[in-house]
Parts: sequence; C-alpha cells; structure tokens
Amino acid sequence: MKFFPEKYDDKNQYYRKLYRAMNLIANIALVISIISFLYVLLIEQNLYQGLAVFIALAWSSIFIRYFSWALYFFNINYGWTDRDWDLYDQARERKRKGEFVDAEELDAPKNNPYRSQSFGLPTGTVRGMIALTLLFGALSMLLASFGKDGSIDANSFFWDHLEFFKTAFLMMIAFYFGDKSLRYLQHRSNAAREQNFLSAHQNGARTQSSSSNELDEEDAIFARESGESNLDKEPPKSKVSLTALKRTIANSEGSIIPGGLIPIIDAGHGGIDADLGKGKPGHYVTAPAKMYEFLDDEEKELFSIYEGDINRKISRLLIQMLDEAGIRYYQQTVSTPKDISLAERVNFANNTYRSDRNTYFLSIHSNAAGVPSPGKGSRATGFEIYTSIGQTKSDQLADIAAKWYKSEFKDYKFRQDMLDADADKEANFYVLRNTACPAFLVENLFFDNVKEAEFLLSPSGQERIARCLFNIVREIHETQSNGILV
Repeated sequence: MKFFPEKYDDKNQYYRKLYRAMNLIANIALVISIISFLYVLLIEQNLYQGLAVFIALAWSSIFIRYFSWALYFFNINYGWTDRDWDLYDQARERKRKGEFVDAEELDAPKNNPYRSQSFGLPTGTVRGMIALTLLFGALSMLLASFGKDGSIDANSFFWDHLEFFKTAFLMMIAFYFGDKSLRYLQHRSNAAREQNFLSAHQNGARTQSSSSNELDEEDAIFARESGESNLDKEPPKSKVSLTALKRTIANSEGSIIPGGLIPIIDAGHGGIDADLGKGKPGHYVTAPAKMYEFLDDEEKELFSIYEGDINRKISRLLIQMLDEAGIRYYQQTVSTPKDISLAERVNFANNTYRSDRNTYFLSIHSNAAGVPSPGKGSRATGFEIYTSIGQTKSDQLADIAAKWYKSEFKDYKFRQDMLDADADKEANFYVLRNTACPAFLVENLFFDNVKEAEFLLSPSGQERIARCLFNIVREIHETQSNGILV
C-alpha cells in the first residue's frame, strides 16, 4: 500500500507496521485453516469437524484482513483511495508549476470523518463484524456437533459454547430487526410514499394522514439514531408540483419502470487499436478524421489529439465511478477500439430499450470547429448538449446535464440555445433521431482548440469531465427512483 509524503508522521509509521502485521496474521490463519481441514478430513476422517475448523479459521482470516483494510482506509487515508491521493498530489504539483487547478482538486480531507466512532470506522461496522463472527461461530460449532453424542456430561464445554454462540447471534438479530425497525421498513414502502404524495397534492396542501405522521416520526427517530439528520431543521419540502407531474406524463416517450433510469453509455467514434510503447500510440482507427495535429509558430508539430480515444478514456472513468456507486449501465463501444457504425450503435440502444424500458442513451463526444489539420487550431470553445428536434423526455434529461456542466465548469463556456426555453441544442444527429429511448449527446470542449485539447489530454481534465457525467447519471438515476422526474 502507498503512504503519502505529506501524511508521514510517527503515528502513521506505526499504522503501517500494524497493517502489515495484521495482513501477515491473516495469511497465516488462512494457511492454518486449510492445513487443519485437510488434517481432520484425512487423518481424523471427520468431514463435519474439518469444515467447522475451516470456517472458523477462514473467517478469522477474512475478519483480520478486512479490519486492517478498514483501519488503513479511514485512519490513514481519511476515507480516500490511494488513487484519490495520487490525483491530489498531481494537482498540488501542477499548482506549484503555476498551472490552473480547480479548487475541488485541492480539497483533501484533513482527518478521519469517523474518528469519533469505535476504531475510527463507520457507524455499525464493528457491530456488523461482531454479528457475522457470532454467525460463523455458531455455524462452525453446529457443523462440529454433527455425529456427536447429544447427551451433556460433566465436561459440557462444547455444548455450552454452542449455546452461547446461538443465543448471542439471535440477540444480535433482535437488536437489528426489532419491532421498531420492522415497522419503520414497513412504512417506508414505495406504495405508502406514493399514496402520501398523491393525497398531499390532491388536497392542494401538504396535509398528511395519521400513518404519514407516524412515518415522519419514525423517520426522525431513525435519522437521529443513525446520526444522519439534525432534528432542529424543518423537513425538506417537496419540489414536485402537479403541473410538473402532468408535463412529465405528457412528454413521456414510454412507460418507465420504477427503480432509476440506467444509461446506455456510448463513446463516440473509434479508438486506438494498440499501444506501440515508448510514448507512441498505436493506430487510430478513425484517422484522419476526428483528430487534430497542432503546430507551433515554426510549423513544427506540438502534439496530436484523437477524439475517439479521449471519449473512451472519459467513458471508462465514468464506468469506474458507476461501478463504485453500484449504479447499473450498458455499453457497447467503451471496451473496444473498433469504430462501430452509427446503425449498429442505434440497434444496440433500441434492442436494449426493448428488453429494459428503464434506459436512456448517453453519447459522449468532444467538439471541433473544422479548421484544417495540421495547424494552430481554432478559437471555438465550450461545452454543448444536443437532443433530437422537438420537446421530449430527452430534453428533461438534458436539463439535468446542463445544470451540472454549468455548475462544474464555471471556468469554461457553456454553449446553449434558449429559443425553446431549455439549454440544450437540437440537431438531427443519427443517434438522436433514430433511438427509441430518451437520448442526449454531450460535446466536451473543442479538441481542435489548443488549450481545451491540453485539458482533454490531461488526466485531471478527464477526471473532471467524468465526475460531472457521473453526477448527471446519479441524479437522473435517483430522481427516477419513483418514475417521476422532478
């Protein structure tokens, strides 16, 4: 594991030694579990006791390994991954050199956000690990009891401990899933929430039934116990109006399955089919289109940029963030350098939409003004979002995207067309007019503008754009959790 220079101190040096020691112990426990299982199975010829020993020691290994990782992640890295700290160090170095650095890139955690909890771990982590330990302990002793004499003699050590593990685990289950927890989960059903929502808006005011009042009370108790809310604050008011609801239904392009819209991620154009090494890229499959070669004042080549490759790098970062957040997605072009035809892209999107009506098409590109290449580039600048012609559900998704681009890239121009009262531009692009699902296309800066090309080529620039797209996808996913766009 990597430890960062600005975080070196005596305390962290001890943490590093502790982390390595615990991992060594975990490995030893795993080896012992395997050896013990084989010994009991082959020498003692008792499968059940062999499994019991293996489960107990293997869980000990997993417990130690996870616990040491959690201590490292929260107490040493303060809730950031090593990759996050790498990007932070790179941002500090770029700022030292006088380059532009976004303030968010230098906003590093100063301490462990869970330092007040047991072992500096998130609330419930220790209790959860104890519950699992009791479960595996009871399971291993139960397996070991198979084939034993059921009578209890004076030496009742084994049976006493089996009873202890079973009782302790049941008590832990009762602690987690008591009467209040069950009632809380019951009232949090989507049906109850939708009923409260419709009742409130049909009456023209935020009136709620006695069951909704009980729900609010239990929500408050749950939030207070989990430390997630300040009870002195008023509950947030709903931003959903009946007019907005009618507009959403009228503009819907198909029935939406509750659970969050899922993106079909499309990386525009082709990529690079191989890496020749020594800093030399492989063959760009879309060449000479969708690329630009920059020249200096002496007509010498500065650098080249390949749009399709940039689109794929940003898309891969986006997919990594979605994987970490547990948000589903579909993709056809990101994992291959092949320049898949527009017809194939549309067919993939439409076939996906037929099997999953909860999807939309997100096509990722960067722009170009069309000046001759090689050259010194264009002066065109900024981000753009495109939808098909006319008002559809795609425009609502594009509104969310425009909001995030304007918020995340205040240092860049956002090119918009407000003639139809929304920020997206409308175009007859093939992938927009032929997709059955909602679809929008983003143009991330101009790759034939030298400054914006440098930004697109930089890891920090790609990270910023991917993070913006992730925020867009996440908001669309969460907003659609009840099938209604807010």
